[in-house]
Amino acid sequence: MDTIKVQQTVLQVEALISQCGHADKAPWLAARRERLINGTPDEMHTALNELARVIAGMGSLSDLYLTPDATSGMTVVEANTRLSELLDDLYQEIKRLIGRTSFR
Repeated sequence: MDTIKVQQTVLQVEALISQCGHADKAPWLAARRERLINGTPDEMHTALNELARVIAGMGSLSDLYLTPDATSGMTVVEANTRLSELLDDLYQEIKRLIGRTSFR
């Protein structure tokens, strides 16, 4: 299973949230990304499902309100728009890889 696009998108989400007041969430994402790189096919599938479940819904990544660090060069609107775009890309790619729209 080719998960490179998912890995790249997760890495971008990690970097973005780390610059915007939510660095505590990045290690969880990094662990799933690592499973996509080095895991067995079953571990990769589990990681994809886990990622899909935290994209939207109560308490999800889409609920985060990003406040960029002054050094990031982003405004609040830019950061939150970028997060939304990345999460949409991530969801679409996961859906393409595992072929379903329900992730429970």
